[in-house]
Amino acid sequence: MKFYVSILTLFLLQNFLSAQYSIKGKIVNQENQPVEFLDVSIIQNDSIIDFITTNTDGTFLIKTPKGEVELLIEEMGKVVEQRKIAVYNDLDVGNIAITSQQLGLKEVLVQGKAKTYERLVDRLVFNVENSIAAIGRDALDALKNTPSVKIKDDQISIVGKSTVNVLVNDRIVQMSGNDLTNYLKSIPSANIKKIEVITNPPAKYEAEGNSGLINIVLKEAKQNAWSTTLRSSYTQGIYGILNNGINFSYSKDKFSALVDLSHYTGNNIYTNDMNYDYPTEHWNQKVRNKNMYRGLSALTTLSYKINDKNTVGIQFNGGHDFSAKREKTKTISNQNEQIIKDFSTNSRTKGDGDNYNFNLNFTHKFDTIGKKFSVDLDYMSNTGANGNDFISDMYFKKERKTILANNLNDKDIQNISGKIDFYFPYKKGTWEFGSKVSSTESDYKLNSVFTDINTNENLMTQNDHFNYTENVESLYLSYQRKLSDKWSTKIGLRGEFMQSKANSITTNTITEKEYFKLFPTFYIQYQPTEDHSFNFNFGRRIQRPAFWELNPNKWYSNPISYTEGNPFIQPAFVYNFELSYGFKDYLQAKVYYQNIQDGFGQIAFHQEQELDGELTQTQIFKRLNYYKMSNYGISLSSTLKPYKWWESNLEFNFGFNKSINEIDVLDKEYTGNGANFSVYNNLNLNTKKTFTAQVNYTFVPKGKNREFDYSSSSSLDIGFKYLAMDKKLTLSLMAYDIFKTDLSTLSTNVQNIPQSFRQYYDSQSIRFSVSYKFGNSKINVSKRQTSNAEEANRSGGK
Repeated sequence: MKFYVSILTLFLLQNFLSAQYSIKGKIVNQENQPVEFLDVSIIQNDSIIDFITTNTDGTFLIKTPKGEVELLIEEMGKVVEQRKIAVYNDLDVGNIAITSQQLGLKEVLVQGKAKTYERLVDRLVFNVENSIAAIGRDALDALKNTPSVKIKDDQISIVGKSTVNVLVNDRIVQMSGNDLTNYLKSIPSANIKKIEVITNPPAKYEAEGNSGLINIVLKEAKQNAWSTTLRSSYTQGIYGILNNGINFSYSKDKFSALVDLSHYTGNNIYTNDMNYDYPTEHWNQKVRNKNMYRGLSALTTLSYKINDKNTVGIQFNGGHDFSAKREKTKTISNQNEQIIKDFSTNSRTKGDGDNYNFNLNFTHKFDTIGKKFSVDLDYMSNTGANGNDFISDMYFKKERKTILANNLNDKDIQNISGKIDFYFPYKKGTWEFGSKVSSTESDYKLNSVFTDINTNENLMTQNDHFNYTENVESLYLSYQRKLSDKWSTKIGLRGEFMQSKANSITTNTITEKEYFKLFPTFYIQYQPTEDHSFNFNFGRRIQRPAFWELNPNKWYSNPISYTEGNPFIQPAFVYNFELSYGFKDYLQAKVYYQNIQDGFGQIAFHQEQELDGELTQTQIFKRLNYYKMSNYGISLSSTLKPYKWWESNLEFNFGFNKSINEIDVLDKEYTGNGANFSVYNNLNLNTKKTFTAQVNYTFVPKGKNREFDYSSSSSLDIGFKYLAMDKKLTLSLMAYDIFKTDLSTLSTNVQNIPQSFRQYYDSQSIRFSVSYKFGNSKINVSKRQTSNAEEANRSGGK
């Protein structure tokens, strides 16, 4: 408590300088008489920008930055008028008439139009409502037109980032994969006010991962109304996938609710053509997977406003997933153009999983100008069982052996966490501080039996039990200030203390870790004119391994190939530097440098083992800390509007990378580069704007990343969307990867063994979708940012 009191004392030491524009007006009563000595404030992003008192004639002149602000008028601490104003030049709002009963929010439309793209001190803002992308589309479509955001196979990423978290109204969405994309498709783009891209998250957010944040800000909900959206889509690749869902929103007086249900079922394929050039033989391994998915997920958010200062809410997000995979693997070894080995494996994998997240939250507002604190308590449970049975027919030394394997893997991950966040805006700047505690326990059990079918001989039995516990405590502090009408800055510091214990119970091997790390962030913005903006930011982050990556148990896919984790993996640390420039709505440019220390990943080792008295090669996939890496890059994006009905968003990215390896199976140093180009075209095909089209193209030339070379790939997507029944019914048809060119070959050299992988993920497909919305189309209810988002992301996988 003394710490927070000391920090609050520092608030009074800051200086506040002037803003860019001014607003003048006059406050009068019902008899049109001037009202003196009223307090007038300008608020932006919950921070007080300027504060004055009305003159004896009721007039006032107050300074303000550009953009959306709130004009707050108070009498003895009581709010008598509150107006939202969009400011893009000096304004005269004229007379403002008030009564003693007057209280509420009014919209004031000011001449001038907000820019489509804006740069704030710590993020890039895409004002969706000013773009053609807002017409008859959904949130996923809007993200495709957002600079630095990439959408491939409905998976979301940010240029230069390994992972991304999606938030709605600054509250994280505890969804991933199909669940996340289905939910985003349920949000009409017309309901989106703006999308914020945060490539270097401030201290308030988790330091975990080389990740970025995408915050989707929705328009204000209409009170005392409800809305329901029914949706369905069918995707036909080689196989078909059906998705159905319903979204219900409700708001009445002090209570609001959101319920989203989604069900999916279907199949897709994955193929991989692998080649290994051993010194004395060449291996070709072809893998074909038919994957079946079936699942049900639910999101429920309830919120109750106790009074003007206190709000309580609960959130549930979870579901049940069932998956099955039929895999056929054919491995042929040639020596002097003669087949010396022929291994065929047919496997069936089945998985059942349950993932549940519960959140209880409370928010208290200290006053009407933004001071507040919030508390979140969370519980997460992720459990599942995976069974893998396979039969391998092995031709070796002109003899055949048939092996039957039964693998069963159970996982149980439990997490409980809590956090508290304070937000204190002052005239001299805005302070944010808070803390979080988290405790996770993950438990994995593996049982494997290998049997020779011909002799009924037990070839191998494996029983492994791995338990991992992790506790993390963290504190953060950040301060944001507008230095002048051209300069803004934000600084922050987050500290995390971690203790973990990895216990391989079967072998009685215990590995304990403990460390305390600091994660600073810094941002500065210079805006010489309305049309130009320069930003620089720096941040340090930590990338912890997923829980399954720490599990040392061996998971066999066939008798000569298995994967194992590593409890000794250390976290990687990432240092990010970015310099960006924005010119009007036409150009967004960014150069960046990224340094990764103690990077970890998967390495395919090759080891000889004895089989029927002869040596044969075995592939062992291990997780290791093995490299340091530097990435340099440039990103350019531009929005062109050749005609009123045509908007084109172009993006080009180029990067250079250099890695230094710390294991002898790889070369000591690698250098490489990579690039990609994409263009997204949005077309209005009729004057009513009810018939639209998309034409999207992406090209990736050949390149190199660390020890991996990859060939070129491209994709052309074309789609149409039609709105009917007063825009309540939406019909869309989308064709993806029309020419089936979205596949590439990955090649590398490990232990002086050249190897290549050509993978295909069933990207060529066509999708038809339909949605119908009834009720009040303007209502939306926000989701809550839970305190265990990092742990939920790391709990996926095996």
